[in-house]
Amino acid sequence: MANDNCEPIHKLIFAKTHKTGSTTVQNLIFRYGMKNSLTFVLHKTSYWFFSHYTSFKATAAKESKANDLFAIHTDWNIFEVRKLIPISPAVTILRDPIAVFESAYSYFGNTPKVSLHVMLVIAMLLPQY
Repeated sequence: MANDNCEPIHKLIFAKTHKTGSTTVQNLIFRYGMKNSLTFVLHKTSYWFFSHYTSFKATAAKESKANDLFAIHTDWNIFEVRKLIPISPAVTILRDPIAVFESAYSYFGNTPKVSLHVMLVIAMLLPQY
């Protein structure tokens, strides 16, 4: 059954994740935003991403009267992101953690560059398989 009340979304938070196809989705979000003249949360400097080493802070983003889309790689912090886009859907892509680890291991040339925290999370998930 078709929904005749469907309306386009003009605000969206996308938590970009490594090795899940999120760059493709990010590209689609960017194209949608450009086509619809929406504003993007961007870093204050010329960087196209936020730090992967420190938790995201809203103060690192360029000031804007209104932000519509958040779709940049960052160390996720929903509380800070919500300071910039308080009301919107927040989505991400999930992938089997073992498959992500194997993909990252191959991608980084068999020398995984992951933090101890990530390794501990993976170790906790392994017994489930």
